[in-house]
Amino acid sequence: MFLRKWLKVLLSYDTILLMDSFTCSFRMRDQHYSMRELHSHEEHELYFLSSGERRYFIAGEVVTVRAKDFIYIKPGVLHRTSYSSAKAHTRYVAHFPSSWLDEVSSSMPPFFHCKDCPGVEVLFARLQKEAEDVLPLSGELARALATEILIDTWRSASAGDRDELMTDGRIGWLTGYIAAHLDGDLSLGALASLVGLSPNHLSSLFHKASGMRLSDYIRSVRITRSCEVLKRGGSVSEAASAAGFSDSAYFKDVFRHTLDISPSAWKKAQGI
Repeated sequence: MFLRKWLKVLLSYDTILLMDSFTCSFRMRDQHYSMRELHSHEEHELYFLSSGERRYFIAGEVVTVRAKDFIYIKPGVLHRTSYSSAKAHTRYVAHFPSSWLDEVSSSMPPFFHCKDCPGVEVLFARLQKEAEDVLPLSGELARALATEILIDTWRSASAGDRDELMTDGRIGWLTGYIAAHLDGDLSLGALASLVGLSPNHLSSLFHKASGMRLSDYIRSVRITRSCEVLKRGGSVSEAASAAGFSDSAYFKDVFRHTLDISPSAWKKAQGI
């Protein structure tokens, strides 16, 4: 009788802890599913693509994620996903509070990509089961599974094995140019002239390579750069200038439209 009561209390407490602390889901999405805008999480994001292919924009980079690949993203890192030429995809995604994984992830970069790690799928399936069928100590087991996933994938991901941003050399060069010239002329016509393509051809090629419109990519890079400045303690005007905005008022409008929050409120939310 005492043991039964204790297990009931433990299950009740752990259910509250679990539901307030982490989520894990498995979903099928159609080919053209995309996140509308950049966003970030207060939690750690663990993402495993079970089938299909996706494009990820993370911290200013475009990463191609293929079946059985894993992506880790730290709290506060701006990102969005977009479609590729592949058909429908299935994926696991889990979010964990900072307190669960900060220690193990402290020496890791803002994000990393582990290619072809099919063994991780079994761990995600177990993680999802703990989220759906809550039992005593499910929270502790979920934390252990997340830690194992993070350590295994980090060990497998080669520090020097960075993704090629785009398959076309001109597009890869262009992304580097954009990042280095945010204060320059980044109009479609000017960029097309730089890589020797017509504006329509460049627009089509870039969208096919990245899953994003060129204008959306440039805006995402600008907002990501501005957030980096704000995180370092820079002012809103300094962030606007670094992102290539000559008009601070216009910068605030674009920032709010993209992240659904003002630059000053975003900075305050980061505890800066």
